[in-house]
Amino acid sequence: MIDDPAGLDESRSLTTKAAWSRLVHDTPELPVLLPDERWKALDPSERDLYDEIRLRHHARLVTITTPLVNDVIRLGRKLSLLNRDQFTARRGMIISGPPATAKSTAITQFGKHHEIRAPPHARRPRGPASAGHLHHRSACGHAEGPRAGVRAVPRPAGLQRLNQVGITNTVCDLLARLGCQLVLADEIHNISLETRYGAEASDQLKYLAERISATFVYAGINLEREGLFAGTCGEQIAGLFTSITSPGIRQLHAC
Repeated sequence: MIDDPAGLDESRSLTTKAAWSRLVHDTPELPVLLPDERWKALDPSERDLYDEIRLRHHARLVTITTPLVNDVIRLGRKLSLLNRDQFTARRGMIISGPPATAKSTAITQFGKHHEIRAPPHARRPRGPASAGHLHHRSACGHAEGPRAGVRAVPRPAGLQRLNQVGITNTVCDLLARLGCQLVLADEIHNISLETRYGAEASDQLKYLAERISATFVYAGINLEREGLFAGTCGEQIAGLFTSITSPGIRQLHAC
């Protein structure tokens, strides 16, 4: 029987610590390429599993380092260094562009790059909560209020029983003790300042950025024209962010 080294039932959601750790540390290994005679000798179930392992390997190939990925990593490193000793007016980064142009891939690669390169002393862990590394990468939904947003952060026991202020303060205190350096928020175009939930979510993000000594990175579709950064209020929010526009090309992977 052929073993599946990747684990067919593993969760691949990057909003979990386990999946993120696999992304950061995993290096895909080449599957064994069977000679035609041996492949034909497999029974149908073994042949299907063998083919599936090969297809999944191709899906896990290392992403090509495109100009967009390079630009995001280069600017992200600079902002992270500048923000490290800032108490106010920390700068952030916005990646905007058409759908399916590698925006999510770019911020994910930056997060991976940042975690690999960040020296241990730079994380500034303090207190009992520092026993382990906390990661969170979130995607913003259409109808999520600010309470759902902060609840999405990995939470200590009992957080669900707190009110909005209590949840926010607990999350901020936790991330501060862990020395959080980077917050990645994807699909930020789903937050609209024209709705009550959108305005509240915008205020929540602004408050988190003021309380947490971290670099905030947002990615979304055509953010310069709509969503969180539209209108006068949106321009004020965008004033602290540096924008990178994703080119109008489809996402590419090594093959």
